Amino acid sequence: DRQGTSTWTEVAMLLSEETTQKTPKADLLVLAARSFIGCPFHHQGRSEFGIDCWGLIVESAKAVGEVIFDCVDYGKLVDADRAVRYLEANFEQTELDKFGVLPPGTIVFFKHERAQLCHFGITDGPDFIHAFSTVGRVVQTTLDRGWRIAIHSLWRLKGEDRE
Repeated sequence: DRQGTSTWTEVAMLLSEETTQKTPKADLLVLAARSFIGCPFHHQGRSEFGIDCWGLIVESAKAVGEVIFDCVDYGKLVDADRAVRYLEANFEQTELDKFGVLPPGTIVFFKHERAQLCHFGITDGPDFIHAFSTVGRVVQTTLDRGWRIAIHSLWRLKGEDRE
């Protein structure tokens, strides 16, 4: 796990610059997610003072100008079908690229069958950024085989063309 290099100020500055129009929103989504690295984990949290994995997706998307349908009435064991409905309301489903790579800014929905847990993250190169209750904070973790086998589905910002 690595510490982030972005700060809230850097995110705000980048999002307010004219170059934002030329920067793919998926890249801005990664930058926004990075700004949360190190923030404490808090179930149903939605701020730098505490955030959970769904909150990280919601707040990162809001930071890049997306209008997000949010929910906070979920338990720690999330219903996967309900989670997919929230994803469908906010994002477009996608797939691996032609090289089997997850482009930066891909929203990953994990479903751990044995533990009946759902989890979300945002890809950043070979890693993903997520609010991880096990370590109690937002971290960047390598998307290794253990995580890859738990992938349920992949999502992207609506209208984001990635060739």
